[in-house]
Amino acid sequence: MTDDKDKTVVASGGVVTGDALNSTVTVPSVAEIKKPSAKPKDKAKKVVVQFIAPWGRYVKNDVSGFDPKKAAQLIDKLKVAVAYSAKSQKASKSS
Repeated sequence: MTDDKDKTVVASGGVVTGDALNSTVTVPSVAEIKKPSAKPKDKAKKVVVQFIAPWGRYVKNDVSGFDPKKAAQLIDKLKVAVAYSAKSQKASKSS
């Protein structure tokens, strides 16, 4: 979209008015659109928890990952989840 009143391009509905009809429009390629966004380098690892009570959209036995601060809140303060261990889950299923 341009600031010039004579070169107005309206994206909703694809309407082009004024001198914009003679302009060149660059459309990104599919590869550019699907390019993954850059991830922050200092991104904290997720802590996997298993819910022991309903919370938000989660129900008992759901397993999900959260940032360490939120996981600690769910486990220690709200007491709706426990730290998840895949090894302990395999052991409890085989007995």
